[in-house]
Amino acid sequence: MKRLIAYVLTVSLMAAASPSAALPDAVTLFLAKYMHFKGSDLSSLEDGDVVAKSLDTDVKRELAFIGATRVEATASSLVAQFRDIENFKKAEAVLKVKKLSIPPVREDFNGLKLESDDIKALKKCKPGKCDLKLSADMITRLRRAISRGESIESAYQDLLFSYVQSYLSSGNAALCEYNDEKKLVRLGVEFKGILSNSVYLKDAYPEFYQHLEKEKPLSGIETFIYWSKETLGFRPVITITEVTIYQLPPRNVVITSKQIYANHYMDGSLATTLLMADEDLDQTGFYMMYINRSRTDMLGGLLAALKRSIAKSRSTAALKENLELIRKRLEDGSEKSK
Repeated sequence: MKRLIAYVLTVSLMAAASPSAALPDAVTLFLAKYMHFKGSDLSSLEDGDVVAKSLDTDVKRELAFIGATRVEATASSLVAQFRDIENFKKAEAVLKVKKLSIPPVREDFNGLKLESDDIKALKKCKPGKCDLKLSADMITRLRRAISRGESIESAYQDLLFSYVQSYLSSGNAALCEYNDEKKLVRLGVEFKGILSNSVYLKDAYPEFYQHLEKEKPLSGIETFIYWSKETLGFRPVITITEVTIYQLPPRNVVITSKQIYANHYMDGSLATTLLMADEDLDQTGFYMMYINRSRTDMLGGLLAALKRSIAKSRSTAALKENLELIRKRLEDGSEKSK
């Protein structure tokens, strides 16, 4: 009995010495209203846990996820890491990352290497029948380059460089139309659909939403583009992503990662990272919320429901692990700087 009493007293004292951090009202309202966080989710977040879950979507090809955690560091430290995207994205599954120059130059794509299977596939590529996601114009230009005896890899790099230039010049109107299969996939339409499902952005940050939707000029915006080659599914996937950073006084930040190209699997993706400062407690801590909405061609067929279930489970687990690593990296860096 004495041991039991001692144990209870010890636990009580530990709990009193390390109270849970109460969530700021803005964070609670956002997560409850838009992310459907329940009391147990909010309690876990208050206790310092990383909470990750899937979100409902009425689009069969779309998957959506939310991850949230408190970070004992400055929001500016995460912004700095985003800017250093080549180091920030380092992971076992990430084979190569290259941040493009401003403005981009052709040499930015020299390190982009194709898999041997992709090179073989590009030799046989035709509009409506291609193993890589490309527009009809891209496929035509590629076939001309091959007929002239040019390197397929170099010609592919040329295509992506030209595509990025067009995007920077014309914005969403220049987003690719995948013509690798009979059914045309318009990235502009896919992005518009993903954005319209991101009601949380429209309500909480209307001026930023309009910037993404209609590309209205917005002061305080910082953007850059990078390409990456990452292992996804059964093969490496090449993607091109535009990062937009919007810092709001005093210490809140919105960061979006908009996929503008992928050579396999993906038909569009928008990741949003929200950094909400904890004004009530201190001048360093913030709450990080990562929301990803992606559309993919991998969820069709007879086993669509099973594929979706597996994708949800694996993606949620991976998201939680990734946020834990980011938090640790930021907090370790914050401790060293003291």
